[in-house]
Amino acid sequence: MPYELSEAYASESLEIIQWAMLKEKHYMGMRNPQYITEVQCHGMSCTWRLRVCRWMFETAKEFELQMDTVYGAMYFLDQYLSVHSVDRVTLQLLGMICMWTASKMHEGKPILLEEMALMCERKFSRAQMVDAEAQLVRLLNFRFSPPNVFTMARDFVYELPFGDTDRRANCIASVFSLLERVVEDMSSLRCSASSLAKAAVQLVAKSEYNLTVAQRLLWLFSNLPADPGITSCRF
Repeated sequence: MPYELSEAYASESLEIIQWAMLKEKHYMGMRNPQYITEVQCHGMSCTWRLRVCRWMFETAKEFELQMDTVYGAMYFLDQYLSVHSVDRVTLQLLGMICMWTASKMHEGKPILLEEMALMCERKFSRAQMVDAEAQLVRLLNFRFSPPNVFTMARDFVYELPFGDTDRRANCIASVFSLLERVVEDMSSLRCSASSLAKAAVQLVAKSEYNLTVAQRLLWLFSNLPADPGITSCRF
């Protein structure tokens, strides 16, 4: 169905935020929070996912990638694992391919195939990596822009009443640091990206800057898409 904005917000700076939340509400690419027990049959545990996620964040720092790219890769990873069971070796390949694909979507200078080959010490051939990406793309059905918790959090922070850019940048860094640890945890799959972003921004704004979220953001927060079957989101 087409997305529609309320007239009150259609011409204001919050339009981009409301568009993101409407997109989240209608996004088709779902992840199964129970895929470890319901789908995986090769011995995968939450620890496997945690290690891949931490590798993704470390790789992002090494290549100076955006956090938005990492979360996109993690979303692709969870979508794939919600459908297919994998062993350790396949999970390693999958993690690399998700980062490679996500970097193409978010980065002006994405990771190169040759860099990916060197990263895995040529454990996987170029043909294997290309084939794996093709399989991932088919599963994603060419939906490469899932709701992104880091993008939403950044947009939320930009609506806070900071007097200078340095304080705003420091707030974003604190929010991102918090979210990095949150999204590594499997339980975060039970929460929408917008609800995680909201909680992180509210926590950092109040605890580090003694800021109360502006009324217009509160209005948007009160209209966040509901998480089906979830009554709370704690971390």
